[in-house]
Amino acid sequence: MLFFKVLAALASLPRALGVADLLLIKPVSGAYYTATVDYQQAIALGFTVDAVNTTQWLAMTTSAFSQYKSLVVNPYGVASGGDFSSFKFLIDSKARWAPAVTGNMIIVGTDPGNHGRTIPGAAALISHSVNFTARGSGPGFYLQMPSTGGDATVGTKVDPLDYFGRFMYRT
Repeated sequence: MLFFKVLAALASLPRALGVADLLLIKPVSGAYYTATVDYQQAIALGFTVDAVNTTQWLAMTTSAFSQYKSLVVNPYGVASGGDFSSFKFLIDSKARWAPAVTGNMIIVGTDPGNHGRTIPGAAALISHSVNFTARGSGPGFYLQMPSTGGDATVGTKVDPLDYFGRFMYRT
């Protein structure tokens, strides 16, 4: 009996240490992240998820980000309205999270997270994106861009992605 208790404790150790497959940004309005399409698709694919707020994200190190299979960021998770200002935490911490991303990346500009239950194919896009970024050779990165771009005009630089090259907003 003791053997099985020890075995169960060891099996839960990685989860108890906060090591999950995916790192997901929590919505600012509360802990309802389990209702998001991103979370539900990740769980359906068999991934475990750690959800953090922007303050927790900002406190993380490159080593901490490197423990995940994928970092999942969506605009509705960090601010209402989904404009580029909602990604300030990514800009402020890119020297720590960006070097950890060595696997697959995908940037989606169609805002599927806000439409996952209403537009056919949106949930499938999220599912495929999560799967693609989490199953690469190293930690991946899945970014859902704001669908409107807020105040962005064509040619506005996407600052959070500077580490990887020059990215510009286009409509």
